[in-house]
Amino acid sequence: MEFQNTIAYGNFIASGGFFPLDEGGEEFKPFSGSQFLPTAQVSKNIVVGATDTFKVKVKQIGVYFVDFSFIAFGGESRVYALQPFVNNVAYNSSNGTGMIIKFYQQPSNQKYEVSVNGIFLLNRDDLLEYRLQVNTVSEPELQILGVKMNIYNLNQRGIH
Repeated sequence: MEFQNTIAYGNFIASGGFFPLDEGGEEFKPFSGSQFLPTAQVSKNIVVGATDTFKVKVKQIGVYFVDFSFIAFGGESRVYALQPFVNNVAYNSSNGTGMIIKFYQQPSNQKYEVSVNGIFLLNRDDLLEYRLQVNTVSEPELQILGVKMNIYNLNQRGIH
């Protein structure tokens, strides 16, 4: 039996690096490679969900608040799209846009923080990740640094 107000939370980070964009297109690419493997700084009932991508696995049913962010550098003069996926399926995409956010990298040497958050209805053992899309690829390559995800089950005692 699972109690609805059981605590579940997590803070996951990865150092990041060059994002592996082989070619542009409509496909959303996962944050894959050793530089994007998450490390749990603190967690309970949420664990690292894969050995090759930045993905977490929830161990309880619930409504979760998720905050995902990173620093973007390079990859200039291009528009990127970021979208959450649950169990390898775009989350909440019934109207075609779902929870997609877009950001534009200016043609400069500036670093930008990209941050997105949302509410997710997740089931036990669901795998949550964000993926990135770019329509064109050219120099300089996009670097993604300081990747982090904070996730909290809102159904736990004292939060709802």
